[in-house]
Amino acid sequence: MKVNGSTIRNKRLKLGLSQRELAIDICTQATISLIENRCECKNNDILNKICNRIGLSPEEVTNKYNYGDRALEIVETRLFNCQFEMADKQWRQIKEQRLDTSKNIDRYNLFQAIIRLVRLQDADEALFILNEIIRRNNFSKNDHYIAWCFIGIGRSYLQKGHLERANNFYRIALTKINETALQKPMNLKRVIDIYNAIIRSAILSRNYELAAKASQLAVKLLGKNQSLYRLVQLLEYNCQAHFLLNHRKRASKMALLAYWTRQFNDSAANINEQVPKVYVPTVDELITDIMDHQLSE
Repeated sequence: MKVNGSTIRNKRLKLGLSQRELAIDICTQATISLIENRCECKNNDILNKICNRIGLSPEEVTNKYNYGDRALEIVETRLFNCQFEMADKQWRQIKEQRLDTSKNIDRYNLFQAIIRLVRLQDADEALFILNEIIRRNNFSKNDHYIAWCFIGIGRSYLQKGHLERANNFYRIALTKINETALQKPMNLKRVIDIYNAIIRSAILSRNYELAAKASQLAVKLLGKNQSLYRLVQLLEYNCQAHFLLNHRKRASKMALLAYWTRQFNDSAANINEQVPKVYVPTVDELITDIMDHQLSE
């Protein structure tokens, strides 16, 4: 359920408690961090015990969203879908002074940097904003935003003509999102969106090896989590990367897998759904096939 994490954090700090102290005999420190920073709590008993310890009622921290949560989520979705004009318009409607969590303030600034970079070609301003966000370090390991910052820095350097420097930051972004993918919980769709952004950026920077590697990791993660999210697009990117690497057999295979997936599996309610009377590979079989092959021919 959604909770007001800032209310819990502010009361905890007022009482002089650390996250570890608040968590004693209730939960882990990581759970307290998740509640305060992600504004989520999946266990009512834990929430009730936390509220009792710090002198709050559950009603005071539930059904109460931080200003900007929904608007920022809409802007984020627009950006990942490359709808930059609409994202810009909706971002401008958010009142920065009303944002009351450090995470939402940095999300707001991150989106500003991406929008300025894409729509105004302002690489210098984007670099300044993104480096400040990384320096403040307000995001948790479960979040995908730091990886997004490194992608933005890489795109800024690409815009300034520094190709190798851009590729270095894409590699850092890939390392960061690989770490995020190992966290529990993590937002699978947003992690896949970051992989997608790394792949697009790497192709623009002619780093086809990185694009192939990132797309393979993303497909593997989808298989592990039994999800179809952006699977066809990832297979097509993998095909494109291998074609540009002159791995023609591999590229042809990826193109065929993408075609099969698009034709027979995109609308499946269950990842293992079979098409009557016609045998087609399930998504599980396709992903296993991809994972069984190395990037090199």
